Amino acid sequence: MKKRITIERNITQSDYKFRICLQSRTEDEENCELRINIFRRSITIIIPDWMALKPIQIKVTPSSWSEADIKRLGRDYYYNIIYREYSISFTNEYLSLYYGPQFDDSSDGKSNHKFITYFWKDYTHIEHLLFDYDGNSLGNFASTRLSEYEKMSDVRDNIKRRIFNCLDYDGEHIVVSTFIEQRTWNLGFGYFKWIKYFTKPLVRRSLSLEFDKETGERKGSYKGGTLGTGIDFLDDEECSESAFKRYCAKNKMTYIYNISDAIKFIDSHSEDEIIKEIDSFCYNEEIKNYVINAINTIHTIDLTYLKQLIYKAKLESI
Repeated sequence: MKKRITIERNITQSDYKFRICLQSRTEDEENCELRINIFRRSITIIIPDWMALKPIQIKVTPSSWSEADIKRLGRDYYYNIIYREYSISFTNEYLSLYYGPQFDDSSDGKSNHKFITYFWKDYTHIEHLLFDYDGNSLGNFASTRLSEYEKMSDVRDNIKRRIFNCLDYDGEHIVVSTFIEQRTWNLGFGYFKWIKYFTKPLVRRSLSLEFDKETGERKGSYKGGTLGTGIDFLDDEECSESAFKRYCAKNKMTYIYNISDAIKFIDSHSEDEIIKEIDSFCYNEEIKNYVINAINTIHTIDLTYLKQLIYKAKLESI
């Protein structure tokens, strides 16, 4: 026989800091239960039948049933069971209230519940900046108006981007176009916007990535690979190159040196300065020839191959 009162300790932390819930029986449960959650502790109390909260039963006569179906079942109807719930729950982010019937399908009726966010947790979005390749801001697109969204989409489509190259996990060459976005929120919403005067804004700076073909282990499958995503900058991270390198390392990609910076360096420095810079890669003739040929022909340096040359040069020097 099932215990009337059960006290358990959950292995994982629940979203609920505190919850008390009385729910009628469902199709999967035999009893009406009162559940109380306090952090990791849960208490379940089985309510006696004479006190139990009863579900709502709606008799349905389906027109799609055939004579054979009715004969097999011995009836021409079924009951749509709608459970009832009365509960109050506190999480880190909101307070939730359930009161009355809870419908699985909106066509059956409107469920009775409310979610109330804590005013000290609500933020107001005040700034959404897009930056081009040269670091110029192209406007603030924080407005939720449709016209502003269309304008932002236009800017995104035509923005001057920084291009990176990488090899996917299977060695396929991927070209990645990127630009920087920055979003800012003030703490406080509605009548509580005054809180912003006592708190620092929340600033999120991210690198938007768009790939020229599908990437990842799901590419080619019915689920499809990744075509676009983003990665947040770290607090001490300034350039998009270091953020993209982190993305590659996290997603089994091989970063290929972005030659655009190398070309800028070559154009603005003397030959001796260029040779000195190349020397820092454990330079020898084979490495020098590879780098120069790569710059002059394919405009891309394969870091994996370059590392192999460096390791080879180190072994030969031992």
